[in-house]
Amino acid sequence: MTRLICIIFATLAFSSTALATDRYIRSGATGTLATTGCDTLEATRACPNPPATLTRGDSYIYTDGTGYAAQTVTTATSGTILITFKKCSSADSGVTGYVSTLCDGQAEVNGNFSLGTDYIKIDGVYRNESNWSDGPAYGFKATTVVASTDLFPVICASNVTVRYTNLGGAEGTTYTGSEPTEAIYNAGFNAHCVLWTIERNYMHNVRLSSMIQLAGAESYIIQYNHFRNGFGKESIRGQNTSKNMIVRWNQFYDACGSGGGDVCTAEIAMWSDNGRGAGSFDANKIYGNWFYRTRDQNTGGTIVVGGDGVSWVGVPASNTLIYNNTFAGFTTGGNQIGRILVNGGTGNECRNNYWWDTTITTVTCNTATNNVVAGANPFVNYSAADLHLSAATVAGFTLSSPYNVDMDNNVRGADGTMDVGAFEFLVQGGGAIATLSSSALT
Repeated sequence: MTRLICIIFATLAFSSTALATDRYIRSGATGTLATTGCDTLEATRACPNPPATLTRGDSYIYTDGTGYAAQTVTTATSGTILITFKKCSSADSGVTGYVSTLCDGQAEVNGNFSLGTDYIKIDGVYRNESNWSDGPAYGFKATTVVASTDLFPVICASNVTVRYTNLGGAEGTTYTGSEPTEAIYNAGFNAHCVLWTIERNYMHNVRLSSMIQLAGAESYIIQYNHFRNGFGKESIRGQNTSKNMIVRWNQFYDACGSGGGDVCTAEIAMWSDNGRGAGSFDANKIYGNWFYRTRDQNTGGTIVVGGDGVSWVGVPASNTLIYNNTFAGFTTGGNQIGRILVNGGTGNECRNNYWWDTTITTVTCNTATNNVVAGANPFVNYSAADLHLSAATVAGFTLSSPYNVDMDNNVRGADGTMDVGAFEFLVQGGGAIATLSSSALT
């Protein structure tokens, strides 16, 4: 009997992977799933869009091009095997019909990815790592990634990855009222969203509430993203439940505020008046990010977790860690606030944060040490938002892995001093700086 059970499980495992197929999507192609299987990159065999019914395990691989249809993935495709939307690249060079000019640019989806089921991966594959705001260099472009809306009123997709994707409105514009309302919208007001990875994306020109709107979210990793030109209340908003979130190694450039839209509450605001009870905003970790501002007002702070206990009473937050963030330029306008505010609770730590050219730099936290306001411009090129350090800072609090790594993958303190702020100072010609491979943190 034991042997029979093993054979059955082995057969099921083999069948679930054996059925996985790469389906090639090419703008203007004439193939269909029924006639060609979308099995190559050739114009006569690839499909112009993914088929109406998606198959668990399949990857839908897009060439460069515009006008691809928005995608809605429904509960009819429920399951625990990934559905993958992917940009083609040189890794597909062995596929019939491949030429490099089909797979070295951007695939633009005309609208949103709307997710009404779990286990989805949206992967643009590449970007310009030397300039995270280089929009055309991202493999995918779309307006918004949406989970749980009126279309899916009781479902908030879980186990989702979004990476290397350009999300938002037209670049180079100020607020006009026509920008999309969010870049990533997870409205778990009637459901619970868990286990998302949001990494290496460019989110910009969003007008209404937040670039990332979360409500009922838990166990997310938000890392290596660039947020720019947001006109709403926050860059990242957590409501109802927003706990066990990791927000690290991101860049926030004028990422919320008016310009015609709302006044900014905070770049990161995780709170609600009542939440879903005690613990709704616990165990959040926010570290290694930089925040840069040239415009507008914000009224609450830069990082607010659990409300302020007064005007936004909120739910007390516990076990919040806020380490090694840099805040710069929070002075333009009448009420720029670069403060960190963690409301109530226990076990909250705020250490090694760094401010320059910022009006209000208060820290409200159970334990607040080694937070520093620079006495002079400490950056390589402040006006160009290059916030790398031009010299070592005073010594910060010694932190262990993973908090001892900056967004460039440099290990903090390898030269004997753990610098404060988002970046470790690189010694030239002195002590060695340890650097991790890019794959070590992904």
